[in-house]
Amino acid sequence: MIRPAFISLAVIFLLTSCAETQYLTRTVYVREPVPAEYLTPTPTPGPKVNVIDYCPDYVETLKKTVKVCNDDKLDVLDWDKAQAEKVQEMNAK
Repeated sequence: MIRPAFISLAVIFLLTSCAETQYLTRTVYVREPVPAEYLTPTPTPGPKVNVIDYCPDYVETLKKTVKVCNDDKLDVLDWDKAQAEKVQEMNAK
């Protein structure tokens, strides 16, 4: 009984004592109206919600969403580059 608890504690300690990990994220919710004729019930088991089956008018909204995601990715890459430069400066000292 004590052995599994000790092993779990050791694993948690090992994982949390490793190098510091930082994440930079930005969540943007895009809400656009979709015509009702393009919505269909969810095909998978679970809560009944409507999903977009096919909507040619929705292409512009998807383009906006992709742009937001790409901007977020660029922010993360810029942050990562800045962190790498800081590490190089610290290693150079």
